[in-house]
Amino acid sequence: ATSVAARSNTGRRKVIYLAPLRSLVSEKFRDWSHRLGRIGLTFAELTGDRDYGADIWREMENVDIILATPEKFDRVTRLDANRGGMSFFADVC
Repeated sequence: ATSVAARSNTGRRKVIYLAPLRSLVSEKFRDWSHRLGRIGLTFAELTGDRDYGADIWREMENVDIILATPEKFDRVTRLDANRGGMSFFADVC
């Protein structure tokens, strides 16, 4: 699994957590949402199991931690460039 910090265009930092398996992403999402949600952190889960509508970019902009499989992250950031792609990143730290 890999983590990287990024700053959104609004100046809000994000953490991107990539794991090779959907089950690991889901497990971390549940665990971290329960434990870290108590201190106000918000999460989004990007896997092939979930269907995202047009509001995906608004959802990604408004979370602190994005948990994803590499394939889904690639899809929503690179391949969906015409709908926003990596636009919610200003810097990757």
